Amino acid sequence: MVSKFPVKLVALGFVALSVWWFWSARVSDRSVAADPPAVADEATQGLASAIQPIAPAGAADESNGSISGRFVSVPIDEAGSQDLKQRFANANALIESRRFDQAVHELDSLIADYPTTPELYANLGSLYASNGQLELARKTFKNGIEVNRKAGVLFEGLQKVHGALAANAYKKALDATPPDTKPEGVSLPMAESVETTLDQERIIADLKAQLDNQQSQASTTQAQLGKLASLQAELDDSQKKTQALMSDHQSEVKKLQDELAKQSETLLASQTAEREAQARVVRAEEAAAAQLAEALAKAETEKLALLAEKDSIIARQKQEAERLKEQAQAEPVVAAVSAVGEEPDRDAQAIARVKSWARAWAAQDVAAYVDHYTGDYTPGSTISREQWLEQRRVRLTNKTFIEVDVREFSVKNLGEQFSVTFTQHYRSNTVDDTIRKRLVFDKRGDDWSSAKIVSERRVAN
Repeated sequence: MVSKFPVKLVALGFVALSVWWFWSARVSDRSVAADPPAVADEATQGLASAIQPIAPAGAADESNGSISGRFVSVPIDEAGSQDLKQRFANANALIESRRFDQAVHELDSLIADYPTTPELYANLGSLYASNGQLELARKTFKNGIEVNRKAGVLFEGLQKVHGALAANAYKKALDATPPDTKPEGVSLPMAESVETTLDQERIIADLKAQLDNQQSQASTTQAQLGKLASLQAELDDSQKKTQALMSDHQSEVKKLQDELAKQSETLLASQTAEREAQARVVRAEEAAAAQLAEALAKAETEKLALLAEKDSIIARQKQEAERLKEQAQAEPVVAAVSAVGEEPDRDAQAIARVKSWARAWAAQDVAAYVDHYTGDYTPGSTISREQWLEQRRVRLTNKTFIEVDVREFSVKNLGEQFSVTFTQHYRSNTVDDTIRKRLVFDKRGDDWSSAKIVSERRVAN
């Protein structure tokens, strides 16, 4: 009995300390206790470190193992954010593949580079705890708390590690396990990703954009409601005026009917009054007919004006077509080879090719216009040929008319290619612009008259 007294004493002491620890965990949301003082023997030291009170800094939702939303984001630039997230994902992949030593090394390296990131301490501490290295887990959680006291998951991890240390110390105190037995591991949740201030700024920016969009929609809706209210007021006013006119008309008709009834009783004595009443009815009908005729005449005048405007537009288009036809007929014919075997006039062929391109554009002939370009032509690497074809189709066909005047040509032989620099005056129903442009053609042999455009760009005047 005497030999078992110290064991019972230690057990009773452990129970008392456990009660004190659980009570401290409930009230520790107001403060964080300092590290416990050093004690003499290993078992007592383990108990002391295990039962020190800690304060969780935030609520946790571990229903699905997630610990997101319980860290304070780290201020970091874009490059650092990408590096941190990539390396953190690599560390988690090492943990998934059970390469714990490499994962510990990677997390230690990340902590050295980004010491204020709580997710790193959380995952490293959880890794130590699951491997039974509880003292290393405790130190890791404490180091994380020292650099970021708002990371609630570090407090909770430290609290669970203290509980495991207390249990192991209790077993050692009771000689329940051999001294060289490895402590049992503790399963703690790990962070799946790192969240920085850049992520929060993007979320805030997205929310702000949504708010601005909703405010814009609300403003548009308010303006529409204002217009609707104005139209409703006009309608109400019109209805009031119509009702007043109808009331006056009904009153006049009733008055005339009363007079006619009265005069019919004394027909012989009141023929003059009857004729006057009939005359007033006729005048009212004539006035109504005159108003109707005036409205019809106004509508007819507006119709004639619209027709005249339409005829004017058609006439302008015909004039433009005739001008283009005359211009095409007036262009010089370029001979391929002269009678005495001279070289063809390359400059004239190049200029004729540019004018043909301009005519197809002005005629809004999409097929003829596109045929002046090579089969794989694109204006740049940012747009595909299909996108360019659709763009040109829309821009050639959505105009009422297009005029393209080209002049002041400069032809340059580039070996396998040639270029033509010229002044372009473009005018449509929406745009009127004059620029200096350069087209580069693929010669396709010695016949320049069938050359295809490979490059088109605007140049300085």
